Amino acid sequence: MVGPMKILAVDDDEIILELLKEVVGAAGFPDITLVTSGAEALHTIQNSPTRFDCFLLDIQMPEMDGIELCHLIRKFPAYRSAPILMITAMADRQYIDRAFTAGASDYVTKPFDVLELGTRVNLAARLVQEHAAAEDKSFALEALRDQIETKSPVAISEEIRIEGVAGVIDKLAFENYLLQLTRGGLFGSCIVAFQVANIATIHQHSSGTDFSNTIIDIAEAISDNLRRSEFFLSYRGNGQFVAICHKVVMDTFNDLPGEISMSIRDMELVYDNGAKMDVQLVMGQPVKCGFFSSKSTLEPLYKAVDSAEGAVQSLRRLPNNSGWSSKIDTIRNRLKHPSAKNVSKLEMGF
Repeated sequence: MVGPMKILAVDDDEIILELLKEVVGAAGFPDITLVTSGAEALHTIQNSPTRFDCFLLDIQMPEMDGIELCHLIRKFPAYRSAPILMITAMADRQYIDRAFTAGASDYVTKPFDVLELGTRVNLAARLVQEHAAAEDKSFALEALRDQIETKSPVAISEEIRIEGVAGVIDKLAFENYLLQLTRGGLFGSCIVAFQVANIATIHQHSSGTDFSNTIIDIAEAISDNLRRSEFFLSYRGNGQFVAICHKVVMDTFNDLPGEISMSIRDMELVYDNGAKMDVQLVMGQPVKCGFFSSKSTLEPLYKAVDSAEGAVQSLRRLPNNSGWSSKIDTIRNRLKHPSAKNVSKLEMGF
């Protein structure tokens, strides 16, 4: 059972605010503060004796819209991971994209279904509990580290938070983004997954900080090479990344695995002891989204993930799998020539 949650709702329509109060209260969360503007919201946040756990924001408001407010809320260190639900009549993809880029966790369109909104708020409450538990664990590990002078471990499955990398959003926001888009919004889009094939080895030989920084570096390499399209990227733990790309020509994916691997190699990643780190990144087959109904919006995500995992198994069956660096050198040389586009995924080891 989820615990209490302190909520701030922002909407310039007082009728909507009262409706939100009733719906959220009926869902078991009576502690909700109502404000009618972005400026009032910021003032309330800065002067509240206790921090808020969750935010419900309208987009269309005078002077400061909800997307700008969302961006400003994320700048507060205490609210970097707090659930922010956009509740708005704006259903166009441009608004959805802007909201998630600004840091939104979820997106609900008006007129909203009362039961659905209650469910979304309950999910937000569970997220708050998970974050609180993670913070408690982090503090405990930090204290233990101080006592035994060792570095806190990071679980290989942990969904490491990545900030400051273009297009990156967290796992929950990524899935909510897919669920929010209509079939029309997904048409012409595709999802592709990437997997660090030797993630267990990297994790085994890394400190917690070292491992987290490596994941962030890999995310940056993927992001830099996806900039030719409109995209969102997410890290799902266990060395797995997924991206949704809009308005992209499928042929552009042909060289992508090699280009990303070269970007990672150019970073010259090393372990804490100075030893060279070999990152073996594979890419699954891109999965088109336009042919799936809204009821199965996450199906292409799961298919993309399965494809990346299958690519890892294919790589492990190849002879001389350990010669990853020489493969990248071969790809680099081939890409310098016009015939580079004919480099196959098998040559890349994907």
